[in-house]
Amino acid sequence: MRRNPWWVDVQLEVKGVRECQRYFQKVRRELGPEGLAEYKTEAVESAVLIRDWMRSFVHPVTGRLERAIQSGPYGPGVMAAFIRVDYKIAPHAHLVEYGTVKMAAKPYFRRGLEVGSGLVLMNLMRKLERLVEAAERRAAA
Repeated sequence: MRRNPWWVDVQLEVKGVRECQRYFQKVRRELGPEGLAEYKTEAVESAVLIRDWMRSFVHPVTGRLERAIQSGPYGPGVMAAFIRVDYKIAPHAHLVEYGTVKMAAKPYFRRGLEVGSGLVLMNLMRKLERLVEAAERRAAA
C-alpha cells in the first residue's frame, strides 16, 4: 500500500513516566520554539474542550460542581495542560462521580474524558500535520 507523502502517521506508546518524558523532550527539540508555542496553545484548547464536555454531564443543581471543573496550562516551559476538580468549591465531587451506598454514580469526569479525548486526538493530529507541513516548507525554501 502506497502512502500519501503528506500523510503524518503519529503513534505513541507509553510504558512509563520516564519514557513519556523522553518522548516529549524529543518532540520539544523537533518542534522548536515556534512549534512549541503552538503545541502548548493546542494543549490548553484541548483541555478546555474536555472540561466543557465534563461540565455538560453535570446536573446543575447549584452549579458548584460545574464551576469546580477547571482547566489551564501547567506553567512556563511545560507542554501540557491540566483538568481538575477544585474540592474547595465542590467537596462532594467524588461522591457524584463514584456514587455512595444511597446514591447511584453519575460519572461526569470519566464520561467527559472519553467523549472529549477522541475530539482532542483529531485536533492534535491536524495541528501536527500543519506543523510538519510548515517545517517542510521552511526546509524547502
